[in-house]
Amino acid sequence: MTTGGGGGAGPARLAAAVALVAILTFVVHLPAVFNDWTNWDDAELLLKDSRWHGFTPENLAWMWTSTRLGHYQPLTWMSYALDYTLWGVNAAGLHLTNVALHAFTAAFLAALLIRWLQHAARLDAATATPAEAGAIALAGLVWSLHPLRVEAVAWITARRDLLSAAFSAWSLWLWLGPHKGGPPSRARRMGATLAGAAAMLSKAQAMVLPALLAIAVAAELAARRPADGDRRAWWRRVRPTWPLWLVALASATVSARAAAASGAMWSWAAHGCAARAIQSTWSIARHWLTTLWPVALTPLVPLPRPWTPWTLEWLVPAAVIGGVLISMPWWGRRAPGLALALLWMAAAVAPVSGWFQSGPQLTADRYTYVATWSLSALLAAVLLRELPHFAGTDRRPLTVAAGATVVGLLAALAMGTRSQIRVWRDPVSLWSHAVRVHPDSAIAHGNLAQALDDAGEVERALEHYATAAQLDPSLLAPRAGWATLIARLGDPTTARAQFEMVLESDPRHEAALIGLANLDLIAGHTNEALARYEAALIAHPESLEAAYNLATLRLRLGEVRAARELLESVVARQPHHPLAWHNLGIARQREGDSAGAADAYRRALELAPELGRLHAPALESRAP
Repeated sequence: MTTGGGGGAGPARLAAAVALVAILTFVVHLPAVFNDWTNWDDAELLLKDSRWHGFTPENLAWMWTSTRLGHYQPLTWMSYALDYTLWGVNAAGLHLTNVALHAFTAAFLAALLIRWLQHAARLDAATATPAEAGAIALAGLVWSLHPLRVEAVAWITARRDLLSAAFSAWSLWLWLGPHKGGPPSRARRMGATLAGAAAMLSKAQAMVLPALLAIAVAAELAARRPADGDRRAWWRRVRPTWPLWLVALASATVSARAAAASGAMWSWAAHGCAARAIQSTWSIARHWLTTLWPVALTPLVPLPRPWTPWTLEWLVPAAVIGGVLISMPWWGRRAPGLALALLWMAAAVAPVSGWFQSGPQLTADRYTYVATWSLSALLAAVLLRELPHFAGTDRRPLTVAAGATVVGLLAALAMGTRSQIRVWRDPVSLWSHAVRVHPDSAIAHGNLAQALDDAGEVERALEHYATAAQLDPSLLAPRAGWATLIARLGDPTTARAQFEMVLESDPRHEAALIGLANLDLIAGHTNEALARYEAALIAHPESLEAAYNLATLRLRLGEVRAARELLESVVARQPHHPLAWHNLGIARQREGDSAGAADAYRRALELAPELGRLHAPALESRAP
């Protein structure tokens, strides 16, 4: 432990270090506010649904019961509802909240490092020197300014990672308790358990929190050896965390059911034990590598289909990491700090490392958000240990060189982060970058094609749809997207053939059912179209497109009550759908609800003034 400095100045210096971490983190990530929505879950999660629009009783009930897209995240939904209350449906506002959350978590991490270092007898807060405060700030900034953090900050859907991490840091800080030693008070334990539960209600990956706490206590005791490094001391500190383990078990159960219900969870028959073991150790190797050299970062590291893990590309990194982890009981005694830091990383990513495979990714950058806190703790401990070597006037050149190195490192991290934020500027930018990094990824080509289609770049969209289908014929979304586009371009025959091929593989495919129904309707096959729209809505009850199309067709067929009920459900979940409001006005008018019709027409006009020519007479009839 290093000492020095005057009386009350130490806490002020440490507080200044925490504030510096928060401010610089916020400033460096602020350009993310100018980014747009992405087509990587943002649209499906938020733009196509309005049940996060405020804290109505109906919305709150949905937030606390929904497992949309395979996640149970009620507190994350509530944070979106708060955003809506503040900003409305505004990408800049939601991005600003993400940036603020990241800055808050960075500050809390710095405070957590201070508390842990005090427990580990590496820091005396009362006498902290400017150099020690600077070491804390550096450890926090190396984490918060690292380009690996960008995915969680610049992607609106990744709010769950930010919120869960903030609550996790709070829980750990409370569990560690005052630095005088001994377990935390009952009030602190209760608060820590509630904060941990909040972390898991934001994202289920926080289910590893009690294990991380056990590792943090072990690292603290290891740093204090030989006086406090026995197992009984560790058990006395960890034993009171049993309520948090129960919460983690409940979170794991709910999360597994949510993922299974979404259809994203891979079966053990399709993805065996050996493949999962190789994937999990390979993903840890990639996390370590990208932490040291953060280049070629993308929103998706695709799981190849088909995947042959028995090649050197996969086996060598997996064998290295597996060997490191297995041999940890032997080499870890000589380097306990490093061993426990690596164990923390492995534990933090365990739920998403491949053993419980859900989704098409091998791994993702956002998984490192909490996993790399241990490296910041290790860095802070090493810096505090080495500070005495820079004392004295004869070491001034070394001190200047070290300072210049620190400034250069932080500047390089900040520039890398700013560059990565620009990658997330819009869907075309994001997936163009992903295709450059992973040119053999069918998912990246398919998402880029969709983004180009939305941007009106039809020729390029067709090219990337075709590439996606060629790279992975079993991937249905690009085929359905391509068929939808060529149908719009006036080739119904080819489009129908593609839709039918998709339905042969998945009879419940939403886009294919709706696409064929649209073609049937154009061809005058009304009954066939009606049956397909109904099938799409039965298979996907939350599909707004299926509900709207079915309602419009029912309205045309004179089934006014059924059409009205469907349209009411559409505008309840998507109040920014002008045509749904317009058709709802027609349905209400036909049922004799003139006041309701006028209200619906007005809502349609507010959203799309060009629709005025369609229902101006109805509005005029209601004029006072």
